[in-house]
Amino acid sequence: MQTLLKSYSQLWVNQIKYGFKHVSIRNKTNSRHRYYATKPLQFQRFYEMKKKFDFKNDDLTFPINIPLKQRYVYRPQRQFNKATPQNDYLNTEVMSGNEILLYFEQLDNLRINEILNGLERLHKFNNGQFNLAEHPWVKAALDKAFLEHYHLTKAQFIQLLNIYSNYGIETPEIWGKFEERMIKLLPNIPARLFGECVRLFMEKPERSSDEFKKELSLVIPVHLTKMSPQAIAKAFEMVYKYNLMTDYLFYDHLHFILRKRFKWFVMGRACPLMLRLLREANFETCEFLWPEIYKQLETELDRIPNDQCAPIRNELVKIGEAFPTHSQYNNIIIAKKIGARATWEATLGGQARKLSLVEIVKNDILYYKEKQKLQRSQSQQSP
Repeated sequence: MQTLLKSYSQLWVNQIKYGFKHVSIRNKTNSRHRYYATKPLQFQRFYEMKKKFDFKNDDLTFPINIPLKQRYVYRPQRQFNKATPQNDYLNTEVMSGNEILLYFEQLDNLRINEILNGLERLHKFNNGQFNLAEHPWVKAALDKAFLEHYHLTKAQFIQLLNIYSNYGIETPEIWGKFEERMIKLLPNIPARLFGECVRLFMEKPERSSDEFKKELSLVIPVHLTKMSPQAIAKAFEMVYKYNLMTDYLFYDHLHFILRKRFKWFVMGRACPLMLRLLREANFETCEFLWPEIYKQLETELDRIPNDQCAPIRNELVKIGEAFPTHSQYNNIIIAKKIGARATWEATLGGQARKLSLVEIVKNDILYYKEKQKLQRSQSQQSP
């Protein structure tokens, strides 16, 4: 009974001490240690034993039992499930042009990715109707992106170049800074971005210097095998435009790709451009090149995209007129086949193929119903 009363009295003392509040074990342990610190002589051995353990050691295992009347137990901090932070990234793909402009009013609150995506999206909404570069908020966004271009990644930098090209900003000082940045990125730029780089810097003569254009043409063989067909054709066009085509670039690199992989250009919608460039560059005497091109065109006849049939046919006819010696390669026959398919696609045959199966069945049912009605009417009229 006395023990029970003693425990109850101690309980009330603790309640009064802690103000009738729930107190964690850690707080109780800390308060007990503070009490030990007030009587160092009485608890001297406890602190001497405590110093033997280096609690900053990563290999220390817990809990630790100290052989004293008072037990010291390490309790790790309680782990709580952290709330998932809300994604506050602006998705400009689901915004209208006015919404993007309103966000551009507060540029300090936007990330550089959001600014670039917003500028790109605004250009798609504009469709060339207005000069958005003169808008004060858009101009501020362009200026901020330009100031940050040294800190952008490779993909972001190419995106910025596309934006300045789409907005029609051809300031020599700006493109000069872009050229300096691009020179540093050239050794590590991937092939996918290099094709865009060649197109953007060589599309207009005032965007880059002649030395930089020549340097780009020298780097083309490094990325040629990994570039897309459209990028290869565009690079070929730019190099030929500025008279930078060399025998090393054509015969050691482009020639091999055109011979072995010309069907890439057929499926990549770059075949008409490549045929035109070969005709304008007057590559008539490449005896190993043209037979392979015509052979691949004939084998890929059924896979040519519908909208590419007429341009390819026209280019083959022009090649036949420019190079009379190509009659032995049957290029005119291939042009007639492609032309026949282009004509078929433009007539009812191509439209019928675009119909769904349900529509075709419905049309057949209506046709046979009309045919049965006609037969019945004829049978009733006959005596």
